[in-house]
Amino acid sequence: MTLAPRDWEMLDRGREEGIGDGFTIPANVPGEAFGSCIFANMEDRPIDATKLPLAQLAGDFALEAARRLWHVRDLPTAETPRLTDRQRERNA
Repeated sequence: MTLAPRDWEMLDRGREEGIGDGFTIPANVPGEAFGSCIFANMEDRPIDATKLPLAQLAGDFALEAARRLWHVRDLPTAETPRLTDRQRERNA
């Protein structure tokens, strides 16, 4: 994959902050917003391949939680529970 100048700039900025290698878990569900969960190590530590399955599991869990939160925000107002006029009369 060819990186654009802005990509290299972001990698350089990350290195300046001590961020080294990372692992990205993409979430591309048709019909939904795309997302990703990124894990990164400190610059001087290599990625421990034995921990990648756990990172995948944690990333999948985080992305599914974000997806549920996103759907709650997208509910149309018609589906939002509302009191009827009669219910309001009883509580007045």
